[in-house]
Amino acid sequence: MAINVTVLDSIHDNVDRSSYQFASKTFSNDRLYLVFVTTTHGSLTPPGASSITGTGTGLNFTKHGSSLVYGSGLCKAEVWRAQVASGAGTGVLTMPLTGNTPATSCNAVLVEITGHKGTGTNGLDAIVQMVTNTATATSLTVNLASFASSNNRPLSYIGHRAAEVINPGSGYTELDDGGHPSPSMGVQLQWHSSSADTSPNASWSTSAGAGGIAVEIAIAGTDGSATGDVSQITTTKVQGSASGTTSATGAVASRPPTKACASCAASVARPRGR
Repeated sequence: MAINVTVLDSIHDNVDRSSYQFASKTFSNDRLYLVFVTTTHGSLTPPGASSITGTGTGLNFTKHGSSLVYGSGLCKAEVWRAQVASGAGTGVLTMPLTGNTPATSCNAVLVEITGHKGTGTNGLDAIVQMVTNTATATSLTVNLASFASSNNRPLSYIGHRAAEVINPGSGYTELDDGGHPSPSMGVQLQWHSSSADTSPNASWSTSAGAGGIAVEIAIAGTDGSATGDVSQITTTKVQGSASGTTSATGAVASRPPTKACASCAASVARPRGR
């Protein structure tokens, strides 16, 4: 079975809130759910999600790796994951924030993945590696290491501080593209459905502070994905391009386990989701 990624919902909300939520959705057992979320603040490090859960959903998300802060320290991006073998149902996923609340905006995408490696706590083994990069530019590339399998697939989440559309990289399918003014933000989620490409990238018109997260999704029945609790995964800083710094997150396979969303006041072209 090939890997497949489907967007269930998205948030592009520029109202100050201390909690944001998706629309009610029906979830299924043995499917991987990922939330890519970016929050902003006017003058301080933005708050992050303290949890993502919802009555009736049967899901209780786990944050994967570390937060990425970019855009002069006023944007924060995170990835959260969930998977259950039984008990999935219908409900509203809510993201209460912690830190310098309220956030001045929230952009988030909820996706469902099938055909992935389904072992590990809350779907941990499905994510082989997670890499981040930042820059102030009109484009950004998030370079992944060589894939554990040629059948694994890249998924990338890139944002920048300008309210304009983001152009996907060559061969990539854009899953969500949205944002808003006040504060100016544009975010995009994309994946490559046919290649184990290690250089997901995107571009836009206005040079602005940007940040990106890329993950390698492991196909079902393969080796090489991360094992153990994500708190034991090592984050290594490596030198990026002249305009940014790259951070890679991975794991050694033998390591033991150790708002309701309001409609945007305005949105850029091509928003997806509801």
